[in-house]
Amino acid sequence: MENTSSIALSRQMVMHRQIDVIANNLANMTTPGFKSERATFEEYLVAVAPLEKLSSVQNLAVVRDHSRGALERTGNPMDVAINGKGYFTVRTPQGTMYTRDGGWHLDSDGTIVTSDGFPILSDSDQPLVVGDEQLSAIVVGRDGSISIAKGTNLTTLGRLKVVMSETADGLRSAAPPLLSPADPAAAPSPSALFSLSPASA
Repeated sequence: MENTSSIALSRQMVMHRQIDVIANNLANMTTPGFKSERATFEEYLVAVAPLEKLSSVQNLAVVRDHSRGALERTGNPMDVAINGKGYFTVRTPQGTMYTRDGGWHLDSDGTIVTSDGFPILSDSDQPLVVGDEQLSAIVVGRDGSISIAKGTNLTTLGRLKVVMSETADGLRSAAPPLLSPADPAAAPSPSALFSLSPASA
């Protein structure tokens, strides 16, 4: 009876976890930069008699789909997308986090921020501040460089900090589309092997 109850409980826990993951995917279908996830499971067979085995199920992990979604043209010159793998680095009240969300704007202080208002960090771990100066344009280069144009003069503010996780499960979902390190002592490594695509059409 105990074995039967344990098996039933294991299946219920797995189903509950799977429903949670699916519900999270559906809730974030329109969240810029969100990566869908799927739960993975493994079946265990336990011998309880010479000719009898019982099956139980265990949740192994939640796997994130790292493939790039469709690029949408927005008309905003500050909107970008990473080609291939990689994550932008942002500063939040909970610390440094990572995102694929490339929909940016300037806040009231002239800082480049995400759609949720979190400052985008440069490769020197500092926010990219344009200030309140009168500008002709803000230019985001394919190499991650951020420049400001004043008339015919172009001044480089810095270069985006784009990181790569060493392992597929190195980042965990925080508040979508934000990700945080699964192990706080093992932050993702900065990467120079990336390029950006503008979404400004």
